This record gives sequence, C-alpha cells and structure tokens, in this order.
Amino acid sequence: MKRFVQYFFCCLLGTFNLLQAQDSPKPATIAEIKNAIDWAKVPKLPGATKISTELSYSSYDAPGTFLEAAEFYRKNLPGLGWVEDTTPIPGVDQKSYLYVDFDKGGMRLSISGYRAKPDGPMTITLTNSGNVDLRTYPRPAGVKAKNDNRSAVIFTTDMKPNEVADFCKKEMKAKGWKEGHDDSAEFHAKEGRTILRFLCNAMEITVVIYKNKEGQTETTYTVSVSHEMKQDDVAEAITGKTIATPASFKEIVAVLDLTKMPRMEKAEKLRLRRTDKALPFADGYQCPAGIEDVAKYYRKRLTDLGFTEISPDIEIDHMIQLKFEKAGFLVVAGAQRDDKAKITEVNLINYGNVDLRQLPFPAGANIRPIRTQTMNCTTTLTKEQAFEFYRKELPKLGWKEVKSRGQGTMRFVQNDCELRLEIGDTSNSRTGIKISTGITLDTE
Repeated sequence: MKRFVQYFFCCLLGTFNLLQAQDSPKPATIAEIKNAIDWAKVPKLPGATKISTELSYSSYDAPGTFLEAAEFYRKNLPGLGWVEDTTPIPGVDQKSYLYVDFDKGGMRLSISGYRAKPDGPMTITLTNSGNVDLRTYPRPAGVKAKNDNRSAVIFTTDMKPNEVADFCKKEMKAKGWKEGHDDSAEFHAKEGRTILRFLCNAMEITVVIYKNKEGQTETTYTVSVSHEMKQDDVAEAITGKTIATPASFKEIVAVLDLTKMPRMEKAEKLRLRRTDKALPFADGYQCPAGIEDVAKYYRKRLTDLGFTEISPDIEIDHMIQLKFEKAGFLVVAGAQRDDKAKITEVNLINYGNVDLRQLPFPAGANIRPIRTQTMNCTTTLTKEQAFEFYRKELPKLGWKEVKSRGQGTMRFVQNDCELRLEIGDTSNSRTGIKISTGITLDTE
C-alpha cells in the first residue's frame, strides 16, 4: 500500500522539464544506500507510533497536521546535511497531503504523508529513492511528456509497444543496467501491458508500456531502491561474511528463557492449546489487553533484557509482529486482536541465531536485505535442481538433512536449530523457495 501511494503521487507530481539524455552518476550500491541515512538519527514527530524501518525507508504514525510535519522536517533535516528541493509542485496542497523532497550527496529523500481516516493519525513515510534521476535517461525521439519527475517519468508516443520495449532494453543495457525478472509480467501481459524491470547495483527501474484510451503507446519509468538484492551484496554491506554456528539449547536459554518471561495481566491459555505451559523458546496465551498495550509491554520487557528492536513485519490496528535481536538471536513478539471476543492472542518465539540472509541461494535468486524468520525467493533452477543445490551446499555449512513430511519439503538440523525448505513451481515459470528457521529438540 505504501509503495502504491508513493508511486501514485510521484506520477501526479512534477513539472514538465524534459532534459536531454546525459551521463549520470553510477547507480548507488547497497553500501551507499545504507550509509546515506542513519535512520536512528532522523527525528520523528512527537507521539510517533507503529514505527517500521527497512534499508531504504522509515514509516510511522503521528498526530498533527501535514503543514506541521513539513515544517518539522524543514527545521530538523538541514542539520543532518539535507537540503530541500523547493521546486514548486503544482496541485499539491500541504493541508491535505504531505510531500517534500530533500537532497544530499546525490541521494533523494522524499517525505510523504497521508491520513487513512479523517480523524486518525497521519502516516509519515521517509523514502531514500537513491541517486538515479530519470529525467536524464533516454526516451524515444518525438515523445510527449505527461510527467517528468526525478523518480517517475511518463510519456506517450506513436511507436508500437514492442518498439518502445526494444528501445528501452537497448538503451538501459547501454547504460549498464541488466534486465531482471518481474513476477507480475506474465499476468500484466494478458491485460495488454508490458512490464520490464532493470537492475543496477542497489537500484531498479520499472518500465510499464501499454496502449492508452487515445490509442497512443504510454510508457512509465519509475525508480526505487531494490527490495530484493543479491546475497553476496547483502553479506558485503550488511550481515558480514562470518557465519555464526547454529546455537545449542543451552545457548538459546542463556539468551532468553521464555519460561521466566512474565506474561501480561489476566493471561489465559490459548483456546486451541492443550497446555498453558511456556517452552523455553516459545510461549503463547490470550489476554484482554489491546494491541498497543501488547506492543508497549514487550518493547519495554525485551529492551530491558538487552534486545534491540529491528524493523517489524506487521504493525496495524489489529495485528503486530515485532522483531528483536540480541547476540545474533531473533525473537518475534506477535499478537492478533479479536474485538468481538475482546481477546488478544499473544505469541512470543525465539527463532535462534541463524541469519537466513547468510545462507547460499541458487541462480537467479534475490533476497530481502532485512532480518526475518522466513525468506521467500525464486530461482531459474528447476525444482529438482533446487533440491540438489541445497543437498550439496547446506552440508558444507554443517547442516544435516533429516526426514521431513510433505511433498516438496526439506528439513536440515544443526545443534538445536533447524531449517525448513518448501520448493515448488510458481505461476511465473520459475521455481519458488521458502526457507524458515527455528528451534528443534528432536534431532536424534
């Protein structure tokens, strides 16, 4: 949803300022993106909640007005070296929507905000869209520009869609971009749209080509930091190449023993659980507390124990999945609210110290650069080749394959940690891989 809102307004914003194609800076690497902004130092509006931060963006909810938010960042970002781009943006009323841009060292930081409900808080998103200026990128001769923005370009032409596609492939390749796979391409092709994706370092350009209502070929370029990257690049810039040995049960309990973690007030056994007892690495119960109270409770408890919160997977009105890290161990606090029953189901799980980003990945696979307990990717290998890849590569890291249930699944263990793999065909003619990590005590 956030990416859609950002894309929608990028397409509406910007003035016609057609530039000739020219040399431009080399697209930023993952290290350059990471070093461009220390999100911990970027200030947030007072009362910020539901904070979510990844490599290239940070988002949160806050009270106040869009005008107040704009002035807040105009006051605070220059001290961090960011300079506002004051180019007027026609059609944007800061009273109803927030959109301001800042630049630093060739990088563009865009700050947008919207309100899902008239009486609700603002959702503020700060996005590092990298150092690529699409206005300097080639487009066919004789096109008519509908939008000419740094991060989004729209133009029309009398050329056929396949001719525009061939032009884009040729010109992007000449500028050092490689054509990548787009999972939605086959679906959109049936609707008459051509989707092209080009990758270079940590950046990606998406090209959408189709016939509009006027019978013209309409083309959109959009640029962003890639949400999935090569494993080697992630290891080089973020995780490091030293891989920790999967933990033993003793080491797991030493970091966090959930049998000793106090539950929230009025905690009761989950409706579908036979026992009320917590395991040392997993606990679940239900209580009357609201979602915000659960989030506040575990943020304090785990922070007091030396854990650092990392980007959450989910934090919405009725559901949270908060992630915490300590000494390489990943702990996830999840909760789901049933308003009718006035009950919140709470789960706390220690997933161990296996960082999935450091595992080997097969040909054509890209991964998310953030820490998570489950990793999804696709590969150009067949399903059978993917099975053989992991049977060959994981034992090199000390993993032992054990029996698993279900067709298309694999299971590996090392000490008291495990990996579960699900491998199967996808609708886009590639092989899908899902890898999950966790704790096991049945390795005999």
